Amino acid sequence: MELLAYAGTLDLTPGVTFQKVNTLHWIIDYTYAGTATDPNDWSDLAFNVDGSRNLSLDAGPAGVLNQSGLLEVTWENDYLSFSLGSETSFVVQGYRVDITPLAVARQGGTNFSGGNPWTQPDRDMMAQFEITAVPEPGTMILLGAGLIGLAGLGISKRRHQ
Repeated sequence: MELLAYAGTLDLTPGVTFQKVNTLHWIIDYTYAGTATDPNDWSDLAFNVDGSRNLSLDAGPAGVLNQSGLLEVTWENDYLSFSLGSETSFVVQGYRVDITPLAVARQGGTNFSGGNPWTQPDRDMMAQFEITAVPEPGTMILLGAGLIGLAGLGISKRRHQ
């Protein structure tokens, strides 16, 4: 299993979008799950898959997207799935970008033509992007000073009553 890098552009319009972040490339080969005493006694196997990968936004901030997966090996087929990932946040050009890798449904292999190993069709790995404008520090200072000033007026007005 390999997560191929994806190069896209990031639209910094506030709101929620769903975008491709990687391409899932996987190959199936024979896996033996018999027992030493009875090779016909097949045991289904399950392997945890670490789907963590680096992400860089428009040659700016970089971080890690964390996501776990599961590879299930049965007598008939192999199955691969990924759980919903954890949110990772970046600040890019005055915007907060919260990225959450989306779950990938369990799917078995579909390409068994020719000899092994069998390359399976690539799948898109998607994520939710939530983009929010972040006020600049100067704006926050002015807003804070304004709130303090309003609070002071309220206190001052009470004393005069």
